[in-house]
Amino acid sequence: MNFIERMPDACPPSNSSDKELKNVCRFLPFKNENDEKNYYSMKQLGRPKRGNATDCTMCSVSLFYADGVPSFLDVKKMSFFRKCKIAVLNIPSNSGKSVEDDKRHVDFWGYQGFDYHSCVQAILDSADDLEDLVD
Repeated sequence: MNFIERMPDACPPSNSSDKELKNVCRFLPFKNENDEKNYYSMKQLGRPKRGNATDCTMCSVSLFYADGVPSFLDVKKMSFFRKCKIAVLNIPSNSGKSVEDDKRHVDFWGYQGFDYHSCVQAILDSADDLEDLVD
């Protein structure tokens, strides 16, 4: 399968899988919730590589399971994320490959033609609105 963007060698990694992702969240950094750039990778946005990011993870779209968002915000204590709206998505299988970590974070590499907007179940104003999904 071809992916939304050109990938470095060995990306997505061999431990990635193509599976359904239910109740995953994407922080929307752009005010217009319909702006395509809300679903761009760090590489597509031209952002510098930081921390433990790899060339491969720079090409992924960062998602969180709904129950992982509150702990992420507590750890990061970043006002940037607190100001973002949150899209809640149900991504069907055959949409891309993903890798999850133990903190409920997901690196997702969408297949060419994948449309994030078609998977949006809700747009929330803040992480406080996630309570119904997490319970």
